[in-house]
Amino acid sequence: MYGICNLAIIPLRVEPNDRSEQVSQVLFGEHFTIIEQQKQWLKIQLHYDQYEGWIDSKQCQIITQNEFDEISKSSIILNNDLV
Repeated sequence: MYGICNLAIIPLRVEPNDRSEQVSQVLFGEHFTIIEQQKQWLKIQLHYDQYEGWIDSKQCQIITQNEFDEISKSSIILNNDLV
């Protein structure tokens, strides 16, 4: 399974628990592979840097493998001119 962050920030935690230490953040538009699922929690591996951690499953959008592959092929745009 695959997913994408559709919120500004998702806390990435060491363990599947709201009180667990936050080790990083998943930023808007980052995509990832879902490694494991425990109740409402997903263990993920970020595509960009292969970092792993747990996120709440309500805070992301599940995508297909084809969508994941297309996003992975795209260039990363960190910022862009509005005009």
